[in-house]
Amino acid sequence: MIKKSAILFLLFSLFLIPIKAEARTLNDIYGELNNLQDEIDANKIEQDATNSEIAQKETEINNLYFQIGEAEADIEEAEAKIDELNVEIEQKRIETENILKYYQTSGSETDYLDYIFGAQTLTDFIHRVVVAEEVSSYNKKMIKEMEDLVVEQQELKEELEDKKASLKAQQETARIKVEALSAVASDLEDEHISLADEINITKEMIALYESLGTCDSDDDLEVCANSVIPPDTKFWRPLDSGIISSPWGYRVHPVWGYTSMHNGIDIGGGYIGKPIYAAAAGKVSYIRRVPSGAPANSYCGGQYIFINHNIDGKAYTTAYLHVHDIYVSEGDIVTKNTVIGTMGGGEAYDSCTTGAHLHFSLMKGITASTSNSLNPVDYVNIPTSGWFRDRTTKY
Repeated sequence: MIKKSAILFLLFSLFLIPIKAEARTLNDIYGELNNLQDEIDANKIEQDATNSEIAQKETEINNLYFQIGEAEADIEEAEAKIDELNVEIEQKRIETENILKYYQTSGSETDYLDYIFGAQTLTDFIHRVVVAEEVSSYNKKMIKEMEDLVVEQQELKEELEDKKASLKAQQETARIKVEALSAVASDLEDEHISLADEINITKEMIALYESLGTCDSDDDLEVCANSVIPPDTKFWRPLDSGIISSPWGYRVHPVWGYTSMHNGIDIGGGYIGKPIYAAAAGKVSYIRRVPSGAPANSYCGGQYIFINHNIDGKAYTTAYLHVHDIYVSEGDIVTKNTVIGTMGGGEAYDSCTTGAHLHFSLMKGITASTSNSLNPVDYVNIPTSGWFRDRTTKY
């Protein structure tokens, strides 16, 4: 069974094909994208198989509900039959007592003698003796049979109770299996989306640099891209004030409640509409905008912006998630002082946040892959505890 992985932000939840440090031409990257597409196709087959198994288990659960209902009805019927037999047994006991008065040996046995010697002839006398004995024997036999039947009914009731308990246990086992399969299905769906998004973002990044005429199919993407990305020497903080509310690394997810890898930092202490700055000079390479009127919980991470950077000749990518308003476009050149958007979080369509904050990620290379995720505090001077009150003061 596939273990359910953490569902992080759409692009930040899974370790995908790494963007390696060595030279990679556009042809190499397109080959990797084809491999990603093969993963998506295989993922889809597994999704279909998992969903089919879920449907089978749900049918099994429904059938067990029906069988449990039948068992409960049989138990009620057995209980009613036991009650009826107990009444009949009591009636037979009374009848037997009335008949056995002829056999009472205490006292003068007048009842018995009156009955026996009330005969007018010898034949009648013999008949009365036989009748009294047969009636007594018959009633004793009937009582014994009914007592045996009560035992049988009681055993049946216990058997049905055991059957009911067994059916419920089977149902619980099936329910747990469905939950596990549903978790797998959810995980596969998230992986499917993440893989598809990485393909889409990577293609758009490549297309951007191809459209500028700086990158050909045999060029190293990071080298040719850096030729049109303004150089810079360091990163500044993306907000003018804030506090890290959730660090980079493994954490208990604030929405889903289980431990997962957080491939960025959350900076809180802000408000909806707080300005977000580019962390360094660079080129905006990808933007996701959420359509107006998007359904609730339909976009994990909300709106976000990717920016490629050239820091001392090395390529980096920063990502800004939960953006409320976006002020830049793909292909724009930005500086450290460019307000690229405003802080969001808590919007109805954003399923991966509980309130206003900026999710800030830093990756090595021109990439959308979390396998190149870096801890931002190792590259950007952000205090790991306590507030910062500007963008440049050293801590």
